[in-house]
Amino acid sequence: MKSLYSVKTRNLISTWLSAIFCCLLVMFLGFVEFFQDSKFDNTPLDISKSPITTNFLKDITHLKIKNRIGEFTIQKENKHWFLKEPRSMPAKESTLNLIRSSLESIKIITIHKNDPINFQSFSLDNPSITINMKTEKQEKTLKVGLINSIDNTSFLVLENDNKIYQTGILQGDLQSLELPDFIDTRIFSPTTNNLVKLKIYQGKNISPLHTITNNNGFWKFQKYNTISNDRVTKRVEKLLATQPHMIIDKNNEELKNVIENYLKNPNYKIEIETNKGEIIKYQISYPIKSISDLKIENKQYFLIKASNRKYPFLVNKNFLENFYIRYSEIRP
Repeated sequence: MKSLYSVKTRNLISTWLSAIFCCLLVMFLGFVEFFQDSKFDNTPLDISKSPITTNFLKDITHLKIKNRIGEFTIQKENKHWFLKEPRSMPAKESTLNLIRSSLESIKIITIHKNDPINFQSFSLDNPSITINMKTEKQEKTLKVGLINSIDNTSFLVLENDNKIYQTGILQGDLQSLELPDFIDTRIFSPTTNNLVKLKIYQGKNISPLHTITNNNGFWKFQKYNTISNDRVTKRVEKLLATQPHMIIDKNNEELKNVIENYLKNPNYKIEIETNKGEIIKYQISYPIKSISDLKIENKQYFLIKASNRKYPFLVNKNFLENFYIRYSEIRP
């Protein structure tokens, strides 16, 4: 009899505990629904517009992005972009354009109140990406919190804004950007599309070895009358694609003097005029001797200094042939 009574008692207690648990769960879900999912019900949504305007993004002169990999600061100086932190280097403008494009294309799904509960629930207190942007007149800071790869949404907030935006995931995988993505390692920044004149000087000659002009994709050689337009394009592209072995950013006075001495009497000089009227000058040395600070072999590398670059480049000697253009390479 006692055993039957104990079973009934346990069943009754279990039933009550289950009921209490269900009530608490319903109350909790109601609490979350009321506070966390509180939205601006009367706010008209225009999913075609980003909360950051295109005009603001066009005028940016300073950008700092922090993700889980590191912090990177780029700044515009004299019409050119430079990486300032964590190293001082020419900045890769394609990465800046990627960030701009990503922010321009934000699609709003819902808008939530920016209150402490939502801020923490959407992981905005520990953002995956923080982007600070400045123009001459304005400053904006964007934080991206929870990124949900299941439904391809994320939550973001602008500093001093009372809204939290649920949006599609930002394009460009900004949370994975790292240092090499921000450094422009190109020696020649112009392309065949924006190059209008190219002059190549050899040794101490004051007259150019080659003068090449580009008129809307049609090339002209001062030295040769009959040329293949396609072959000239490829040959100029080869020259512009010269790759560095190293960017010499070491702050060493002795090394600086050695480099300057090598560049006083260059092997080649190149002058490029762009379609924006910019003239960029390059000094190209002969193969250089071994330099202990650079840990390079004797006469296996040469130097290039560009007028629009802060630091000189060390280049493998195999690229020297890029600067001597033979008629056999461009004739029809």
